[in-house]
Amino acid sequence: MIVKNKVIATSSGRPTFFYKGNCVTISILPTLFHTRNVNGSSGNIHFRGDVEIEGEVEAGIRVEAERNILVEQALNKASMSASGAVITRKNILNSDISAGVHTMLIVELGQMLQTIHHHIEKLSALLKQLVLSSSFKSSHVSSNNLQPLIHKLVEKKMKHLPSLVKKYAERIKKEEANIKEKDWREVGAELLTLFLTASKHPVSLHTITQLNHKIKQLCELSETQAGSHSYIQIENASTSRLYASGNISVLGSGCINTTIHSGGMVKIKGTLRGGEVYATLGTDIYRAGSDSGTPTFIEVPEDQIICIETAMKGTTIKVGSKTNTFNETTGQVAAALDKNGRLMLE
Repeated sequence: MIVKNKVIATSSGRPTFFYKGNCVTISILPTLFHTRNVNGSSGNIHFRGDVEIEGEVEAGIRVEAERNILVEQALNKASMSASGAVITRKNILNSDISAGVHTMLIVELGQMLQTIHHHIEKLSALLKQLVLSSSFKSSHVSSNNLQPLIHKLVEKKMKHLPSLVKKYAERIKKEEANIKEKDWREVGAELLTLFLTASKHPVSLHTITQLNHKIKQLCELSETQAGSHSYIQIENASTSRLYASGNISVLGSGCINTTIHSGGMVKIKGTLRGGEVYATLGTDIYRAGSDSGTPTFIEVPEDQIICIETAMKGTTIKVGSKTNTFNETTGQVAAALDKNGRLMLE
């Protein structure tokens, strides 16, 4: 509650802030403290706030939190998933860790809808021009059933739109179990009905406008999700899988045969030995590969940079569609594409 321009908490927990435009939402999140090991005796943990574990997370255990997870001891053959951050202090062995995976999905869906939104805005403008023209008024096409005209315009002026709609619908179907909000599914169904099937219901300009308004709202939601603080911070990992919508930081000895997928930047202060890394915003790695030539793969988008202090023989990097495998140990690697799309190693 607010008292004399001060926000006063009426319950215990961690304060959290959510910003959207000029509006700030303040709430108190509960925290679950687990002082022992999490194992078969204690059972799995599912909690709507933060989870802090002082002991180990043992084999077969799953920990889920709607906010952050902190584990002070080791993980062994365990699974952890948080909407916010995941922080571990000790070894991770053969475990799965995800932070903000739902957020990653929403951002991806939002990007797909953003492209569709631009096409539908263009289509809407064309339809308005045609409906107001004298030739349309004298035609046999009804302004309450524009779908035949829509299909003709799409075929002539925006041939890629149906494939974009199909791709979005397929992604929705594949990730249905991971999508909490029904709006994403409803928009997918409406897009399929409008552009890839014959609608049983009349399609008017109002229909198009309403659909585009829903799409715009989902795009805006996706943009707010993109700014969320979901990240992973660990000491080291072996034969594990790390997925985060934000940054992934490895502060200790490094990773062995581990798969890393980051929607942000990947920073490894130790050695990346074997496994695969994909980093949306680039990498900063101290050492990649091994003396024995263990295959190690690192990939970033075409507009990002791979930075490695020492790249060992057998390390493969990929920037966009361009790859390079090091045949000998190379120091001070900064790999990026030049303006002509060629891979440059500096």
